[in-house]
Amino acid sequence: MFMRIFFKTVKFFCFLTMIALNISCQSQRDHNQTKNQEIAPSKTKTQNGEINVKVGNDGQRVLMNVHGWKLPSLLSFSQNSKGLLGNNPRSEIEFVEYLPTEDVVQIADGNTFENVDRDPDIEEKSWLVRQLKVFSVKGKPFCYVLRGNLIKTDSEGKIEARLAMSAVLVYSDQDGDGIFESFRYSSSESPSIPGWVREFR
Repeated sequence: MFMRIFFKTVKFFCFLTMIALNISCQSQRDHNQTKNQEIAPSKTKTQNGEINVKVGNDGQRVLMNVHGWKLPSLLSFSQNSKGLLGNNPRSEIEFVEYLPTEDVVQIADGNTFENVDRDPDIEEKSWLVRQLKVFSVKGKPFCYVLRGNLIKTDSEGKIEARLAMSAVLVYSDQDGDGIFESFRYSSSESPSIPGWVREFR
């Protein structure tokens, strides 16, 4: 009789121990899942860094990256021409036009149309740069204007296909600190002229 009670008690304690372990494991799984969700990358991050959207004075959508956008190296280009903005001899804004000496691919935001809401899940686009203009005031660059053709690249970044679409990509330094934090698509090759450039002249 005593042994039967003893075994029933041991069984009961084993049962309670299993329930306690199960609850503990479930709690640990829930904790790990929450932790993984916290460290998942933000959808607003791109290969260029974290971005936010603002609307420029001209009503165009501008993407801002406080760390600056990655720009192509001038070592991949040769100078083609240079001049003054608007061919105005009184203008203090100069530009230098460059042509690529090799394939230069620029990766930019996948949202190219202004009349739709920006979707951060759209895959970024690759552009084969055909021309680059660098605008400066008193020798200080403030705007890069790139004209490019849409391409498709493979997993190693090599060109797989060339597509018909072309676009102008405009990068500018909005506060004169040498960081090109502003990006927008454009239909023309006109530069963005930040306020500090007007004051600097």
